[in-house]
Amino acid sequence: MLDHVKAEMIKRDNIERDWLIPFMNFVDNFRYNKNISLVTKPISINHNRFDAILTATTCYLCHEQNFKIPHWVNDVPYCKPAWFLIDIDRLKPFMSIESPIWFKVYNIFVSRNFLVRI
Repeated sequence: MLDHVKAEMIKRDNIERDWLIPFMNFVDNFRYNKNISLVTKPISINHNRFDAILTATTCYLCHEQNFKIPHWVNDVPYCKPAWFLIDIDRLKPFMSIESPIWFKVYNIFVSRNFLVRI
């Protein structure tokens, strides 16, 4: 599963701009299938930010589904420098507080409803 997401993210002309759709497809598929085997292999697209956010999201979703978090997550470095998904200075303090712990560990700061889907 993650191989497909990685391939989609990598083949985008501008990963910095076009990553959100394949990323959210991964979130939706994980929640729909509720299958830990989707994340048993390590993730790497050789991009510090996106390796970190995929890993943080894997931790978040495993916790949400009461799955054991895969061991490979310990080998993924945190994001350098810190990544605030909403790059508005006045919102950064709020995101620093309300980001789920799984994202904070990887130095990524999001709104508390970042992974909420309708």
